Amino acid sequence: KRASPARHEAAEHMAAVGKTRRWKPIAGVIAAVVVAVAALTWFMNRQGQDRQINQALAAADARKYETTFGQQANVTLDDGTVVTLGPDSRLTVPVQFNQGIRAVKIEGTAHFTVPAGAGDPFQVRAGEAAIAVTGTVFTVRRFPGDTQVVVHVREGTIQLRQGEEQRDVGAGMSYLVTDGASMRVPT
Repeated sequence: KRASPARHEAAEHMAAVGKTRRWKPIAGVIAAVVVAVAALTWFMNRQGQDRQINQALAAADARKYETTFGQQANVTLDDGTVVTLGPDSRLTVPVQFNQGIRAVKIEGTAHFTVPAGAGDPFQVRAGEAAIAVTGTVFTVRRFPGDTQVVVHVREGTIQLRQGEEQRDVGAGMSYLVTDGASMRVPT
């Protein structure tokens, strides 16, 4: 009779071990962790890239192209992008342009014709706005002292970003980015 309770416990143990465990909750937790890690990695990489671009544009050795009142200038960048500077405007191009960094800064107004297939997206910084494009024709306006950036897309699509807010802007559309506020279609 002593063996009977032990056998009963052993049978219960084997029945518990034999039950199938639910794998879906575990898989869901693992998927959530993977997504969170990927999002954090993407955010950190973007912050690092933004910091690198900002430092390159602020460096003393960055090339500067300027126009005066009533003057315009065409600048062809190393990647084939053609920039038409409007009057009283300044274009800043980092020395590392097209060598890991493909970004410029505009103060004033400029018309950009960016060729397709040149690798990483071409980026323009104007005030708090960051514009990323591939194979696009667009115009940016932001003079010193302005609190707004106006972007007009003639061909293609641009990604317009201010802080964490991001919009895709297509051909024929314009957007207004106000410092410290949100983006909107101008009136």
